[in-house]
Amino acid sequence: MYKYFRRIQDDKLPDPFRPLSAKVPSQTITKTNQQVKEVLSCAKKRGTYNKIYAEDKAPIGKYASEHSVAKAVRKFKGKDLKDSSVRDWKNKS
Repeated sequence: MYKYFRRIQDDKLPDPFRPLSAKVPSQTITKTNQQVKEVLSCAKKRGTYNKIYAEDKAPIGKYASEHSVAKAVRKFKGKDLKDSSVRDWKNKS
């Protein structure tokens, strides 16, 4: 399971004891590295899905089959439709 998640690679973060420490204090580099690790390790929420019922899908799919997918998306733009969804409904109708 872990192979699907990206690990934070310490070798990509600046080393506090390398040449950069001549310009920036090593303590600052260490604190910054810790903050970067915290931000990258936070779990991110998935976006929300729009629920569109079959009663709404049928007329949209019919309109798309009669006209085009792009025109159907434009006509029903208040529903925040994706082209791929409308294309699928068109093929099912």
